[in-house]
Amino acid sequence: NLVQTIALCEAWDRNGLFLQCPMGGGKTLCSLLLPTVFSAKRALLVIPGGSAVEKTIVDWKDLRTPWNLLLLNFTLKPTKEPSITVVTYEFLQQEENANFLFEFNPDLVIFDESHRMKNHRASVHRRAKRFKEENEKVPFCLMSGTPAKRSINDFAPSLKWALGKFC
Repeated sequence: NLVQTIALCEAWDRNGLFLQCPMGGGKTLCSLLLPTVFSAKRALLVIPGGSAVEKTIVDWKDLRTPWNLLLLNFTLKPTKEPSITVVTYEFLQQEENANFLFEFNPDLVIFDESHRMKNHRASVHRRAKRFKEENEKVPFCLMSGTPAKRSINDFAPSLKWALGKFC
């Protein structure tokens, strides 16, 4: 898919990604290939809870062999092999996980359905912002089919995290 190819190239060139892509446009494969593009050892993939978790697992199983994808890790414990640790937005918003980003210390952060961070006062948004401010070299890759409902202000901070000076 041309969109996926361009997205992965741009992510590498810009050390981050902001991808607005409609449903079925290839965000899942991008999110699973980004750790390989960045040679990440501790990639973190943040997804919505519920059916998105099952969909991610099913998609990964279908794509794993032909694309030689890294293993998915739902244990929250670092692995010896490079892997993609998967957490949900709901997990990150819980008070007991307030320092998870700093404790896990990912070398790549991928937010699928990143429009979920449009509320700038929400805990996930504030935690991501704090982590990015203290780890500005860690690539942030954000993807959404609908990044804004009313205004560019919905996603302007996320755009800056992902693209930095290229924003």
